[in-house]
Amino acid sequence: MARFEIPVLILIGLAACQSNDSQVSPDISLNTEAPAANQEHSIVEVKMNLNQQLSISKQDLADRLGIELDSIKIITARQLTWRSGALGCPKPGMNYTQALVPGVLILLEADGKTYGYHAQKNQKPFHCPTRQAVIPDSIQKEDLA
Repeated sequence: MARFEIPVLILIGLAACQSNDSQVSPDISLNTEAPAANQEHSIVEVKMNLNQQLSISKQDLADRLGIELDSIKIITARQLTWRSGALGCPKPGMNYTQALVPGVLILLEADGKTYGYHAQKNQKPFHCPTRQAVIPDSIQKEDLA
């Protein structure tokens, strides 16, 4: 073997044994800050009180129906305990945690129709279609009239 063949073979062998983790591609930034796109998707828990939940529900319904906020009447807004993680609005084919969940039920009226908004306690409410809603027995029938 020639004098230069052994060192070259050793260098090739060492290079092959190195893990890819130690190699840095020239187009990869070594900036340790998370990119803005990743920061957008971080989960931030925002706690809401009942008045904030009411406000969000009314605004959503006004936007959904294309009507003024003043034309929406609050039928009921109360804290209750949902029987499962479905929060009283189970979707067909879905499985939910079977545990008692503190929450909120908001019923609004617009144009003679009742619209339900459900939420976990202190969380953002969501519209639950009447056909899908499971209203707890603790809600009196006069609340729904």
